[in-house]
Amino acid sequence: MQATTPPLAPRATAAVNLRRFYETQPYPCTGTELACLIEGRQAVVGDPERWFHLYFPDQPYREGLQVLVVGCRNLEAARLAAGAAHTNFLATDQDESALDQLDRLKQHFRLDNLELMWLGADQIPVIERQFDLVFCPQGPLPPLPPAEFLRLVRSRLTESGSVNLTVGGRHGRLGVMLFQRLLDAAAVDLDTADVSSVRRWVAALPQSHPFRAAVADLPELSSDGALIDVLRSDEPAFSVPELQALLEQSGLQLQRFLCQAPYVPQCSGVSSAADVDAGCGAGDDRWSFAVTELFRGNLRTHAAIACRDDVSFSGRKWLQYRPVRNPGLEIEAGHYPADGVARLSWAAHEDPAISLVVSEPQSRLFDLMDGVRSLAQIVEAALLRDIDSEELARSFFQELWRRDYVWFQIPAASAGYSPIENPL
Repeated sequence: MQATTPPLAPRATAAVNLRRFYETQPYPCTGTELACLIEGRQAVVGDPERWFHLYFPDQPYREGLQVLVVGCRNLEAARLAAGAAHTNFLATDQDESALDQLDRLKQHFRLDNLELMWLGADQIPVIERQFDLVFCPQGPLPPLPPAEFLRLVRSRLTESGSVNLTVGGRHGRLGVMLFQRLLDAAAVDLDTADVSSVRRWVAALPQSHPFRAAVADLPELSSDGALIDVLRSDEPAFSVPELQALLEQSGLQLQRFLCQAPYVPQCSGVSSAADVDAGCGAGDDRWSFAVTELFRGNLRTHAAIACRDDVSFSGRKWLQYRPVRNPGLEIEAGHYPADGVARLSWAAHEDPAISLVVSEPQSRLFDLMDGVRSLAQIVEAALLRDIDSEELARSFFQELWRRDYVWFQIPAASAGYSPIENPL
């Protein structure tokens, strides 16, 4: 009789000894990187100064934001503080090794805008002040239900505050989860094993293994700390609908994703399989985000901005928006199909479907963006004749917004102010 293989046991849930692990395998954050951030030669995606209007579309730019960073394990607080000198950061954690490493960076690079506090994520109410923005970097949530944790985060927000939340993506992590199961079956304990034994397993995987596809674009996995971090077992993962439901249970709304283009059907091949604009899911972000996530299949993480959603292209309110360029936007002139005169792209979006070829009328609209003019003023100054200039502008700037190329300053909630351009 042929022996049968018993089914794999459920994934182990024992917590990793974080302190011991990070003391021996610290997450990469180099002095060179922080020096580049301080000098302005590099920027963090989601920097609250350069990306101000993405978080606060209905507010004028201002300095002195109060930002809470919950969890220090990946040293994101040091990166943020180094790149945003006019913002005040409080970083909290119960991992003394992470706080010690952050403190060394703080002292060496004189990050006077960074404050450190030994505090668990489930103890947030102890902090007796409110924050404009709360960062929740990816990692294990505290030992309480995720919705309850996010309700605690919400309690620390100002009335117009926002949350930058990063969680694992359920579908994009399938390859990682399969490799985790393999290590479990091979009795490789990530808490005690030599990292070299894990790397031997990685090297032995066939090229067709889903884990290779899942981490193909993660060069930081050359760091032992980052590799083991990816393979840790106690991190929850969510599909887009599950994430939206979680936020709603917490009293928050998904305003948008930090980088939204990968979730938009028009920036992927979904639109070639379904008439998204005219048919199923038209105007329904829940449908389009969920379908595009399944179509791509490789979204390992979701970085969401949760707050009130004020950006809309229905009606005529959008004509009063003031567009603000993403400081990383790149413009390449040349000859392109369909009378295109230039291609717009952003280095963080490597998928060619996300880049945008613009026509001559669109380029005139684009060139008039100066951080001061409203879209109505841009349409008027562009002198577009013999075409429906408003519809052209509405469609064009909506595409720029979908692709993360522009954000909008919405003056309705702060009428009468003189706009201050954020530093780029």
